[in-house]
Amino acid sequence: MSAPRLPSGALPRLVVVVAVALQLYFIVRGYSDPHKHFAFQPFNEFDVWHAEIVRVTYRGARISVERPWAGYSWRRLVGGDRGLDHFSIRKPASSGIQSTLVFLQQALDFVAAHTPRDRETHHYEATVYYSHNGGPERVATLQSQPHFPGDEADR
Repeated sequence: MSAPRLPSGALPRLVVVVAVALQLYFIVRGYSDPHKHFAFQPFNEFDVWHAEIVRVTYRGARISVERPWAGYSWRRLVGGDRGLDHFSIRKPASSGIQSTLVFLQQALDFVAAHTPRDRETHHYEATVYYSHNGGPERVATLQSQPHFPGDEADR
């Protein structure tokens, strides 16, 4: 008894069908992902943005993160990726505004989780002003997870 065999030429056709199906999957997934990985666009969106980012203290004060606090600096904590370190300057959004909002939300949560010496801050907020493809200015508000000061060393 011999093993069943595919008809001649069926294997190359199967490989092509699988490759095309995977490409279509990545394209569809890419457009639903805010970072648009694997979703090539010949003409990128032209979104511009700037933001106001504050620390909200337990007493309700709103203090800009442009000023260092408790030995921390926003620019040092978030680095220079995607323009998040110079948030107050109007600039193009890298990979569209949705991607920038996701990165900014992650940065807010990162800072809240990695500033144990800060005993004043309850959470961080960003008010983002943006326009999508030259349209009217819109506003989005982001808020970090609550910040819990700790005695552990900086991570």
